[in-house]
Amino acid sequence: MTRIIAERSVNTALSWLQVVVLGLVTLGTAVVGSPLWTGFTLVSLGIVLAPAIVTRDASVMPAWTVVALLTVPLVLRALGPFRPVFVYVVLAALALIVAVEIDAYSSAAFTPWFAVVFVVFTTMAVAGLWGVAQFASDASLGTEYLTTGDALMWDLVVATAVGLGAGLVFAGTVLDRTNDESETAATG
Repeated sequence: MTRIIAERSVNTALSWLQVVVLGLVTLGTAVVGSPLWTGFTLVSLGIVLAPAIVTRDASVMPAWTVVALLTVPLVLRALGPFRPVFVYVVLAALALIVAVEIDAYSSAAFTPWFAVVFVVFTTMAVAGLWGVAQFASDASLGTEYLTTGDALMWDLVVATAVGLGAGLVFAGTVLDRTNDESETAATG
């Protein structure tokens, strides 16, 4: 039991450290005048913080490794030249975090095949919303996120492929770990 508590403490500390980093990335994107990315990082923060807010327990956080899948590409995007692949990884990471939170903090239990489908479809949905947000930003704020319709379609295809990869990671690692922990608890 002491090992479980220690692991939870380390996970909580590493997750909260990444929340601070995401907060700094949000502040940085706001300062440089990137309203779309500022909103996106704010939504990301909300999704990561949802379990702690809902349970009113600061130690209830997603696994730090899952949060890192979101944090690392957002930091790389903020620090370096924009790479379109960061968008796809961030979208898939958000879908993965939502799936992990549903699986871990609700009575829903994902089978591996459903986990893959859920993460792929969620990634596709978020990618579609991202496309709409880019269009709205271009139309109302004068930005130039969308260049052509073909580029948008390829964005959606690549986001779907990355979502499939994230779904397979979720099914292969997170669900296996959850099932192992459930079996250990049941056999006590």
